[in-house]
Amino acid sequence: MQGKFQHIIAGLALLLCVIAGALAFKSASVQAEEVGATDRTASVSSQVAAAPPQGDLNEESIGVITSSSTDNDVSSSTDNVDDASPLTDPEMIINTVQSFAQQRREALLGQAGWIQVKTELFYIPAGSQIRSAKTGTLHSLKEFVPDSPIQENWYHVDEKGNLREAISLMTSPDGSISQQSIWNNGRWVNLTLKEANFSPNQYTSQRKEKDIDIIPVLALLKRLQEEVTWSGGTIEAIEENGRYIIVVEQQYDKAISAVNIPEPAVASRHIYTLDSSTGQFLSQEAYALLESGTWFLTVKNSYTTEFMTQLPADIAQLFSASMNMLEEAQ
Repeated sequence: MQGKFQHIIAGLALLLCVIAGALAFKSASVQAEEVGATDRTASVSSQVAAAPPQGDLNEESIGVITSSSTDNDVSSSTDNVDDASPLTDPEMIINTVQSFAQQRREALLGQAGWIQVKTELFYIPAGSQIRSAKTGTLHSLKEFVPDSPIQENWYHVDEKGNLREAISLMTSPDGSISQQSIWNNGRWVNLTLKEANFSPNQYTSQRKEKDIDIIPVLALLKRLQEEVTWSGGTIEAIEENGRYIIVVEQQYDKAISAVNIPEPAVASRHIYTLDSSTGQFLSQEAYALLESGTWFLTVKNSYTTEFMTQLPADIAQLFSASMNMLEEAQ
């Protein structure tokens, strides 16, 4: 049970739509199955959130205690779910998400251009340190992950929806770039980590086109298809105020400890919100139910997806420079 669910508590729900999987900085004790990742870019935020190395995590402000479980009020998208009559048939919920996924495919694919997936990230643990496997140098996470980070992935697709190339940026709210990665020929290369003299296995990730879900709701669909097979779990959905809200809860066989919660957890809750009209995946929240009976917020992300025939001028310039850097390194 612990191996199956540790990623929920450890913060790998962050991976659902935009950020990195398993490149570096993940300790063996917290490694887990990453069912939520749409795209393993070379950003380091999720890796460190999942498993800060050697106990370097600063435990201050690493989550938000939202309420007592007896209140059943997590100050989130579930506020209205408890007051209505939710749908509890897993097959019907999956079918609805499948229809949303098809709707998004039709809206975003079919012509050559760029698909932008933008994620605003909240409640990522801060204060971790990461070490270069090449030099042994210890870096502060703040060198690479700003407060309130924003991840922007730009995917270049052809008329058939095939991925040709991509660029990924992690920025602060003021637009300052903290990380810059490029996808080409089946691999992500984090140019920021490369320039910081990290080892190739830390800044490079082999990632075939078929393994990248460009459209966020496709990644959500895969995740839900697995979550409904887990024992001890429930899934509910409700449509209200133009939103389709899915709540997945999981009870653990035994309490689980992780780096970004203050005490062991006995259950988890995921909340996924989609636009009922467009099918767009809008937001995700993840909570851990602590042994003390409080719900602890570990992840709260919001997503936007847009198609453009051309990159904005500033992104196009960054992409060109990134490709040149990649070619020079080869």
